[in-house]
Amino acid sequence: YKNVKASGIDFVIIRAGFGREVSQKDNMFEQNYKNAKAAGLDVGVYWYSYAESAADAVKEAKACMSVIKGKKFEYPIYLDLEEQKQFAKGRNFCDGVIKAFCGELEKNGYYAGLYCSASPLTDYVSKNVAGQYALWVAQYNDRCTYSLNKYGMWQYSDNGKVGGINGSVDMNYCYEDYPSIIKNGGYNGYTKGSTAAPSKTNTSVNSENKNTSTNSIDVTYQVYANGRWLPKVKNLEDYAGLENCYIQGIRMKPSKGHLKYRVKLVGSKDYLPWVTDDSDYAGIYGKNIDCVQITFSGVNGYNVQYRVSTVNSTNYLPWVINYNNTNSDGYAGIVGTKIDKFQVKIVKK
Repeated sequence: YKNVKASGIDFVIIRAGFGREVSQKDNMFEQNYKNAKAAGLDVGVYWYSYAESAADAVKEAKACMSVIKGKKFEYPIYLDLEEQKQFAKGRNFCDGVIKAFCGELEKNGYYAGLYCSASPLTDYVSKNVAGQYALWVAQYNDRCTYSLNKYGMWQYSDNGKVGGINGSVDMNYCYEDYPSIIKNGGYNGYTKGSTAAPSKTNTSVNSENKNTSTNSIDVTYQVYANGRWLPKVKNLEDYAGLENCYIQGIRMKPSKGHLKYRVKLVGSKDYLPWVTDDSDYAGIYGKNIDCVQITFSGVNGYNVQYRVSTVNSTNYLPWVINYNNTNSDGYAGIVGTKIDKFQVKIVKK
């Protein structure tokens, strides 16, 4: 592994095991993990699935967690889905296996991912389910043609040559800074001492890290949707949310000054209490948000601008500027309509 590191490799994804029994642990896992860490490589793992039902997938997840317990990972824990017998049972079956396995991992504080080849991923996994987890796509080609969701990693070859490894090895490009995402966790479901963070898989494919911050005041924000807090977003680098998944909580904090914000729930006449910065969140778990109001203070010459997209809409609603007493009707949203995407920025007046 020292030679692997010296050859320019940054990370390794190690097989932890397969099937639903702890006894099916990969007999090289402990040695691979120890030596990769000693060489200074970042590490993730995958667990090969043979699940014949969602209940089986839960057992596989529990076996996987038993094997990896107490270890630190900089990359996600992936379900490896590639058995033809599983694909033959159709999309609903595959969706059920994925949600059962990854859901069990997330419930216990791990950052869950899905590994699958591009063709079956397109044919046998629904876009919505694939979009919920860190996605690792295999396609041995000069480019990856999977386009239904953003993917964090692409396995482009199974015939690579790397110093320190005898024979051929799978090769991958990674497009997400998973070590930073995991290190800066703190989302709902985060388990103290674990390396958990929910996945961010809700935008188009991009092979470069974007830094679109041109403001002297940044705002970091996140939303609660699909039963968990999604990754934090800064300024307009992305949006907070998942397509067609209802937002039920919002939390944000500026780098300078203060943001005060509140939301209204679908079916309610009144707004919930104001929240300041990330002291709490605005919303109620299990209740869908339709309108958002935000005001910025503490630094002269700046305003907050914010907007939302409603469920089943391809476009954002217009930007709203700094709610205040003279702009009491200034809200982002449509009364009675659920929202699924949220963006906010702080700009000079």
